[in-house]
Amino acid sequence: MTPDTFAQLIVQQWLSDNGHRQALTALEKEIGLLWDEDKLDRGGILMDLVWSHMESTSDDSPTDVHGAEEESLLRGGTGDYPQVVMHTIEGVHPTSVVCVRLLPGRDEVLTGSGDGIVRRVGFDASLFWATPVGSGGALCLDLHPHLTSASWDQAEAGGVSSCLPCHVVAVGSMDGSLSLLHAYTGQLLASDRSHLKYVVRVAWAGDGQHLVTCSHDQSVGIHWVEVPQGGSDAPRAIITTVRKVEYLAAVQDVAFLPDGVSLCVAVRDTNYLRVLSFQHPESAERLVNLNKGGDDHVSFFPRHLVPSPCGRFLLVSTDTERMLVLRTSDWTHTKYVLYSSPTQQFHQPAAAWHKDSHYVMVSSVGGQVWVYHVGSGKVVAKIPVHKVNVRDIHYEKERNLLITCSFDKTVQVLGAKTM
Repeated sequence: MTPDTFAQLIVQQWLSDNGHRQALTALEKEIGLLWDEDKLDRGGILMDLVWSHMESTSDDSPTDVHGAEEESLLRGGTGDYPQVVMHTIEGVHPTSVVCVRLLPGRDEVLTGSGDGIVRRVGFDASLFWATPVGSGGALCLDLHPHLTSASWDQAEAGGVSSCLPCHVVAVGSMDGSLSLLHAYTGQLLASDRSHLKYVVRVAWAGDGQHLVTCSHDQSVGIHWVEVPQGGSDAPRAIITTVRKVEYLAAVQDVAFLPDGVSLCVAVRDTNYLRVLSFQHPESAERLVNLNKGGDDHVSFFPRHLVPSPCGRFLLVSTDTERMLVLRTSDWTHTKYVLYSSPTQQFHQPAAAWHKDSHYVMVSSVGGQVWVYHVGSGKVVAKIPVHKVNVRDIHYEKERNLLITCSFDKTVQVLGAKTM
């Protein structure tokens, strides 16, 4: 490759990454070179050169306090992310599958669909139970943080009479309700009309006793959950709403950081991420400006939040093609912004981190999942998974499995390539 060709390619890469499609097309026509991302081995090369130049000419000569971490991210990753479809679960759901969670250590998933029914389904499409919740579609699920393969075996042995708090799955619905189910039997344990509009996320706190919900009714709900144990009758759970936190726009997502206490809140039409303590919600929130330059221009807002397994990073998907990776220690940006293709109609951001925190797996156009290498910003795989939109993604690090669901009424189970 000649220096001129390399220069042309990195300019084309920058235009593509920043969504300047018309300018890229004009440049291709002018120089007679079609852009192909595979011609370069990593992303963000032009900006890397720009930053290096700015640092070398700066009078302050700032020290890059994250240099070692960036180098580790760049060199890290073994490529063992899930990319091969191992099982297709179809013929079970009559409507779109909206949310999915993989049961730990089991070849089974819990799904929520547009018909408002939560199902426990095997990889072989066997149906164990189906329970209606709310009066609208089931939009989100969350498994109890203490649910393990061993505790599941206990439920399997004792049924609903052995219900422990860890056996409870939380479901948020279109009608604003929060429902609690027994994950093994499907028994409805409790239901509460927590919000006035869609509940778009339910999330267990690290203590396994509190639940957080967020809704398009512009609020976040903090709930205490009590599950009586033992007895021959089906136990009933108790939901107590401890506090409501109101915002000025629809809440898009919430996510607990790995400490199980710090709660990140994504709100529509603002460039700020909110961080609060669910244990002390009355205390002042920390506002994290998502604009790297520190300005207050709202060119995008956060829609989906996923903390990394290592706890050091937070992936923020926005309402644009842009995805940010923030450090949770000081809320600075990592070196590369991740870019997807233009989103399609009814696109729902969905993402998961790989267990080594070097890759993120993200829903993309045309039913695909794109895998990004965080350290280089490069797309390392584009996996055709569904016929239409990928609606939700769940990852299990113990078995290195990725689960996806879609408007095409199927669930896919992906594993890594056999080495």
